[in-house]
Amino acid sequence: MDVFTRVLAILGFFLLTVAPANAGQQSSSFGATLRIVKYGEAPRSQTSQLRYTCQAASYVLLNAGYRDPVAISCSGDTYSFNARRLGTEVQLDVKAASGKIIKR
Repeated sequence: MDVFTRVLAILGFFLLTVAPANAGQQSSSFGATLRIVKYGEAPRSQTSQLRYTCQAASYVLLNAGYRDPVAISCSGDTYSFNARRLGTEVQLDVKAASGKIIKR
């Protein structure tokens, strides 16, 4: 199979799989990012730039078994919540950078 035939087959497969997923939509888009670095250069870690949103932090509490999380403060390095666990109301902090739960 020559290169042209392979590219044509891949393009055809892509069009057949993406078109049904977008049925009824007016438009669709996708993106890809490619970062080129010098040989031997380690790419910078982007995890230090990522932060949990307040809503994501409340899901962290729900997944940990807490019920009815109510945000008190969602600014700074930690988010503060009131939540219930085993019928008892507790105050919790969630680290914005890691999602780690800290009991007060």
